[in-house]
Amino acid sequence: MGKQTTTTTTTIGSSPAAVEKVVEDGPPKPTRVTITNGLTSQLTVHCKSKDDDLGTKVLPNNASFSWHFTPSVFWNTLFFCSFDWEGNTGGLKRFDIYVEKRDLLRCLDCNWLINQSGPCLYNKEAKAYDKCYSFRS
Repeated sequence: MGKQTTTTTTTIGSSPAAVEKVVEDGPPKPTRVTITNGLTSQLTVHCKSKDDDLGTKVLPNNASFSWHFTPSVFWNTLFFCSFDWEGNTGGLKRFDIYVEKRDLLRCLDCNWLINQSGPCLYNKEAKAYDKCYSFRS
């Protein structure tokens, strides 16, 4: 007799087909997040999750900071960051830099470029930082 396969499909903020692919591929794989300063001035970055504080980093123009982790099997991994730079108006800028429900299926190596208007995610297919977002207050 052949091997019997059971697939469970659950919608968790993603399409059922996407979730089914994750179930077929097994548990989440190690992920790396890289933040690059795309400003002309130095960028101060402070990132953390519920469990880990990655500390404050000061990045000169074009410098990067990265870390790696394995996302949760419960689809609830979240890393959030605050950003500040010389000439920034309106106080600290904030952004959820890794949201498992948003990012698990699109990047194992999530590269972000930080600009004054917000962070942009690198799109490997387009070979450009073209998935841009606004900061949140």
